[in-house]
Amino acid sequence: MTVPVLVYLVGHHAKQSIAESMAIVGLISMVAAIPYAKARQIDWRSVWYFGIPGMAGTFVGAWLGGMASDGLQLVVFGGVLVAAAIMLTRKPQANADFDESAARPRQCTGKIAAEGGVVGITTGFVGVGGGFLIVPALVVLGKLPMRLAIGTSLVIIAFKAAVGFAKYQQYLMARDMSVDGQTILIFVLVGMVGSLLGKTLNASMNQRVLKKIFVVVLIL
Repeated sequence: MTVPVLVYLVGHHAKQSIAESMAIVGLISMVAAIPYAKARQIDWRSVWYFGIPGMAGTFVGAWLGGMASDGLQLVVFGGVLVAAAIMLTRKPQANADFDESAARPRQCTGKIAAEGGVVGITTGFVGVGGGFLIVPALVVLGKLPMRLAIGTSLVIIAFKAAVGFAKYQQYLMARDMSVDGQTILIFVLVGMVGSLLGKTLNASMNQRVLKKIFVVVLIL
């Protein structure tokens, strides 16, 4: 949701907003991953299987995004948000969250890598973190418990965002443009505070209601 806020409320150029979004999402994800790392809730095997193709895909997506018109990127971005909303309305898999102490089934590493590449291209093209795509993939294909999938996804998002940001920076510099460091800093700080507040509110809210609210916000 960072890109439309930067474009329509802050008034930044679409490609500038995508680059700034990657910096914001990447930094917040990096900080958010620290507690999971301390609790050993990151599956580094999945980080490499998903993250390396994801970073390669992000580079390709950012390259394609540099050639695409702003209008096309924003239309695709809108489609991604609607797709995310539709995914959230689907019923979760029965085995989406299981005993973390139990032996995990064998991972579909080939499919994990393939989806990592596809999600990476989407990330690079429109500037989304892709957590709503990464977590289900890690649960279904990687056979990870939900909490482990979330921690792992944060590391993957940080890696992909770094690659995408670097590629868009190259594009912007070639056209005498740049990201706004102050905007990035403000969004990161507010995002970190907001994540802590959101975690507190989440514990006291009905999860079904919360999901419905989020779906409506995505569509709007």
